[in-house]
Amino acid sequence: MTSPCHDIYIDFDCRSRINTRKAQEENIITHQNQFSTTDYLALGQVHVTTPLRTALDLTIHHHDEPIARRSVEQFLSAPSFSGCTVEAMHTYLEHKKYLPHRRKAQQALQQISQNIPTSHPMKV
Repeated sequence: MTSPCHDIYIDFDCRSRINTRKAQEENIITHQNQFSTTDYLALGQVHVTTPLRTALDLTIHHHDEPIARRSVEQFLSAPSFSGCTVEAMHTYLEHKKYLPHRRKAQQALQQISQNIPTSHPMKV
């Protein structure tokens, strides 16, 4: 018995060349992003986004999904481990040059921050 196919989400740098049509056929959801060198870490040959960038991507692209919100709450609840704070996320959202869904992400971050006991609710 085969298991059902689940979508896989992959962000890629806008300077990369990727066949998005082929990716969609393989149940891969892609987001084209512009990454700076502070957005990712190199683990050998693999580049992965930092916890801050991951939390931001979840807030930007999946702010309506409960599991994404819980994940962001967990990042924000352990800033000494994750490096994520409401203030850092707010600053990133405010100053990133091109960012789709900026206003919705800021609103979602404000709602999420209210559930973080060690943080003050963000004022927009």
